[in-house]
Amino acid sequence: MKNQFINDYIFLNNPESNHYYIDKVRNLIRFQVDGLHCSSCVHLLEQIPKYNSNCTAARVFFGESKLEINFKDSKKLSDIAELIKELGYTPHPLKINEDAKNDADVSQDLRRLVVAGACASQIMIFSFAIYFGADGILKGLFRWASLVLFLPVLFYSAAPFYKGAWNTIKHRVMHIDLPIVIALWMTTGFSIWHFVNGVDDFYFDSTAGFIFLILCARFLVKRTQKSLLSPQQLRQHYSNQVFQLENGQFRPAEDLENGNVITLRSGQSVPADSTLLSASALFDTSMMNGESRPLYFSENLTLLAGYKLISENARLKVNKNLADSELSNLIENSFKNLLQKNDYINKSDKLAQLLLAVVMISGLAFFIIGGSILGYEEALRRVLALMVVACPCALAFGSPLTLAMAFRKAQSLGITIRNPDVFEKLANVKHIFFDKTGTLTEGVLKIDSTWPEVLSFETKTLIIELEKISKHPVAFALREAWSNELSHHHNLRLVKSNFTSHVEYLGSGISAEQGQDFFEIKALSDSIHSNKMAIELLKNKVPIARVYFNDPLRPEARALVDGLKDRFDFFILSGDRKNRVLNIAQECGISADHIYWELYPEDKEDIVKKYKYSMMIGDGLNDTLALSKSDVGVSMSTAHDLTIGTSDITFLRGGLKPLVDLFTIQKRTLNTLNRNLALALLYNSVAGVLALAGLISPLTAAILMPISTGIVVVSCYWGYR
Repeated sequence: MKNQFINDYIFLNNPESNHYYIDKVRNLIRFQVDGLHCSSCVHLLEQIPKYNSNCTAARVFFGESKLEINFKDSKKLSDIAELIKELGYTPHPLKINEDAKNDADVSQDLRRLVVAGACASQIMIFSFAIYFGADGILKGLFRWASLVLFLPVLFYSAAPFYKGAWNTIKHRVMHIDLPIVIALWMTTGFSIWHFVNGVDDFYFDSTAGFIFLILCARFLVKRTQKSLLSPQQLRQHYSNQVFQLENGQFRPAEDLENGNVITLRSGQSVPADSTLLSASALFDTSMMNGESRPLYFSENLTLLAGYKLISENARLKVNKNLADSELSNLIENSFKNLLQKNDYINKSDKLAQLLLAVVMISGLAFFIIGGSILGYEEALRRVLALMVVACPCALAFGSPLTLAMAFRKAQSLGITIRNPDVFEKLANVKHIFFDKTGTLTEGVLKIDSTWPEVLSFETKTLIIELEKISKHPVAFALREAWSNELSHHHNLRLVKSNFTSHVEYLGSGISAEQGQDFFEIKALSDSIHSNKMAIELLKNKVPIARVYFNDPLRPEARALVDGLKDRFDFFILSGDRKNRVLNIAQECGISADHIYWELYPEDKEDIVKKYKYSMMIGDGLNDTLALSKSDVGVSMSTAHDLTIGTSDITFLRGGLKPLVDLFTIQKRTLNTLNRNLALALLYNSVAGVLALAGLISPLTAAILMPISTGIVVVSCYWGYR
């Protein structure tokens, strides 16, 4: 069998065939894995690197039944597939752009469930007939029929339990299936012994019944977990929409490929991360970032999937298809690492393993001591009831289920979480650092005044052309103010964008050459202009225009600081001038000795590193270093892609209100996790004592065991009601 299995997967070692499945950049291969049931399965598969030296990392995405493996040598991949099989799971290699499908796994679970239910119900009918007086040949037929019907339950429906129990023995990883298997085979052994010796009191009916009930509970919890852990897909937003290519063909969003040039009609949403080919266009970006005001984008700027075109038709070039778009990855990544080890799940696992040990030791001791007093048959009944009713399923399911619901609740409120440890870290945060522009302020600038008081069309056009490569709030403010005016000025000889060395300098300005002339746009930094944000246009080092802007404080900023100042110390880290930072600090109630100004990215990083238990909130490229060094990094809805990539959390809703929601979710999550652990331990302890006291039968225990899981599920929904 082993050689046959290796032959089934030997193609993974062949470079001529395995390139369809391997991401050569990351040395990564993905498998759809059938047979995942709970967090114990996840943690077992994530220990594959301990068992196979060719594997450097393993990550399970429970909601998608998917396993990602990083490897060293692509010529030994069949060994990894064999190991997955030996652990009790069925691996199906996925091609690079192929999605996992869970239909086969669900069908298998349902078949086992149906077989167990059908057999258990029929066995109970035969058992009742025997109990109520069936005799003679009929009784013999019922006895044999019960045994025959019990065998499919024992060897087919209960097969998943054997995998977990065997892994406990072979790999020394505690699994909640072990006590179930011990109880199952103890009762089966006694039942067969009684059957052979002609005793009518056997347990085929109750044993088949509790296997059916346990399978029911697992199926329902598994479906609940998968539903909560499955990432939302952007493609649902594009149902019934098609997009026109340059050759006149129409394609749905999911069929667009990198390099396709499409015409986006007014009212349509951008179907993939794209580059704008039209001179300018107005987009509603609220779906992606919560901003209610539309933004003007100029030629060659990047558009994210989900932006909605408001102006007339525009031409786009697809850079990343829908499945690979930045926002699709952002949303999916928020769920990918959810079942990875963290303090909450570790705590649950340790308690579950401790409970398993206590149950097994108590059961063994009671069987030996109680058997000599009550009789070994009665002792077996009670030990069986103990092992069934005290199974730590609720402990194993509780923490992952709670975290899944917390992530889903956060996403529904426009908060995307990338780090599964974030709730633990949030509980320890003491210092919150804000960037100023676009974080505490609205980041949507308005032109306040200019010098000269009236700018010529030529000057405005020159500024627009220089700023066309920028996503800075200044660039969007200028495009919003002037793009419409300039596009309708037909008699104007527009400045052509034939710049050379057209460069944007992070946080300081833009420069470009045109023929013999050197143009610059710089942020004004002298004390005369320090109370307002301003830029200056220079031609060959000579100032020819200035533009002044207003950037008002977000209306919710003061209330947020006032509401949380008893729990946190607030700071402002800004690259802006002192007077402007000080004005914003006074407006929102942050102490003057907690503000820093004229900072470079490295300065922000150094300050954040000095404070333990810190949170950094920002939206610009100059915030990325500070975000990466803080304990919790939060990027705003308008953040740059790189900023989002270095943060733990992204607000997809505009403004700071999601911060309050985030701390509310964190508090509810902590309360729910602690409540679930307390309920599970209390339930199992009380039920275990009652089982050993003889007040709970094995069949009753099988009915009560899923109830503990149900209580935890109800507790989770109550926590996020």
